[in-house]
Order: sequence, then structure tokens, then C-alpha cells
Amino acid sequence: MPFELAMTLRRLCTDLRRRPKKLRKLAAAEVVVVSYSSCGRTWLNAMVSHYFHLKYGTPPDLLLNGDNLYAHDPRVPNLFHTHGTEIHGRGTRGLEMRGKDLSPLFAGKKAIFLYRDPRDVAVSWFFHVVKRKNAMGKQDVPGFADASMPLTLAFMLHEGKGLPYIIRFMNAWAAQFRRFEKTLTVAYEQMLAEPSRVLGEVVGFIDGAGDAALVERAVAFASFGNLRELETRGYFRSSRFGGGEPGDSNSLKVRRGKVGAWREHFTSDEARMIDDYVEARLSPDFPYDRAGFGEIP
Repeated sequence: MPFELAMTLRRLCTDLRRRPKKLRKLAAAEVVVVSYSSCGRTWLNAMVSHYFHLKYGTPPDLLLNGDNLYAHDPRVPNLFHTHGTEIHGRGTRGLEMRGKDLSPLFAGKKAIFLYRDPRDVAVSWFFHVVKRKNAMGKQDVPGFADASMPLTLAFMLHEGKGLPYIIRFMNAWAAQFRRFEKTLTVAYEQMLAEPSRVLGEVVGFIDGAGDAALVERAVAFASFGNLRELETRGYFRSSRFGGGEPGDSNSLKVRRGKVGAWREHFTSDEARMIDDYVEARLSPDFPYDRAGFGEIP
């Protein structure tokens, strides 16, 4: 059986097995966080989870996932994280959503859209594939089974995994969010610049008015330095952390958290081509230009 067909069938079987379960979790959720991979979802979740630990006494080593913290205190909402594939399916055709209005699925729910500069997302996702995915996962991207694979312009412009797909994801979900009733948009760059303000907005949106003192303590707990230390110690009861190679910082879940670091991997001519691509295709809903992150519209 040809490689591509085998991978397509494997992904289809995985989706058919997981999708009903994921849709049930979506239906039960009070809050839904939509984000592409490598946009800071785990970091935001660590801050929110620790905030609830401080406020309601939930276990400090548990990350909020569905109703797992609700079981410890019913005041903690049921929160569902999604990269969207269980809703719209995989691949470019799925992302187009065929004109569907997803607002019925989000009726009565609070929806958070977490996003990041797609250029940084693509580079971060590259290191996730090369350094963290197991052998079977790497087969989803032809040519990425070798951990020494260099980051190239070809990967950045890969139709199924690079900027083309990431930008389609961002544009499609921005259009969907305009239809939803209760929404909050959060930029990764905002979290880096003003983590206390952003976390205060998020927990206020989720749980009513946030407690400023608890927000500051949650931000300190989820600082990159502390999360890296906790990850290396295996502190969290979650597969989101861990799995890295000793001595290789690029294999950690908490990798760098730097804005604009993607440029370090490309020549000036390559960076110009990437900038041109993003400028021509990314929705004006997002505050990114050739210089990076701008003002929120």
C-alpha cells in the first residue's frame, strides 16, 4: 500500500474513533478554548489551573481538562480545549468548513480564541514534530522521521503543515468567532508582554471578576523558568508536559516563548518571501505585519 494512502487511512480511523468522544466533550463544556498547536495553550492552561487551585483548592499538579477539576470543586467550569479537527475535520478541505455556521455548537458557551504569529507557530510546530513526536506521529509529515532534519523554507510553505494550513486555520476560525455570542480573543504576544492583565481578563471571562492577588501568584507559578523546572521534574499529572530529551531544550514542551524568533532560522531573502506570503493571505483580523505584532485593531 502506498505510504500516503496508508497515512490517510490511519488518520481516518483515528478520527472516526476519537471524534464522537470529542464532540460529546464539546457539548458538555461551559468554556471552549480554540487554538492551533504551539500558540501557548499549555502555558495559559497552567496559569488558569493554578488560579483555580489557589481559589478553590483543586490539586496543584492537575491541569484543567474538561470536568476533571469540577470533580474536586463544582465551582470550576467544564473547559474543553480544541485544535478544531474534531469539529471540522483534518486537512484543507475540512478547514474551509464549506460555509458552515458553527454557532449552534457554541450556543450558550464561552469561547476563547488563542492565536499567535503564524510564522512563529510554524517554527515552534517544526520543533514539536522533530523533537517530540514519536515515530508514528512523524510519519504524518513525509520526510520528518529524522530528528536531524533542518528547518527549511520548504517546511514553512508546506501546504499541509506549514504557513498555508496555519493561515487557513486562523482565517476560518476568526470568521466563525464573529458568529458566536460570548467570545474573548487572546494573542500569545499579549500574554508574554502583560501576563497578569491577560490572565485577569481570561479568569474574569471564565469565572466572573478575577482576584488580582491570585492572578499574580498564578502568573509567577507559570513563569517559563518555573514551568521548565517543573517539566523536567515530572511535576504535572499530564501528558502535555514531559517527553523531552535530557540536555536538549528544543525537545521540551516549554521551549522558548520568544516573539519573532522564527527569523533566526532564515536568510533575509527567505524571511522576505515568508513576510510576503503572510501579508498577502492572513486576515486583517490579526494584528501582524512585516515587523511582527502590532496594535490590536
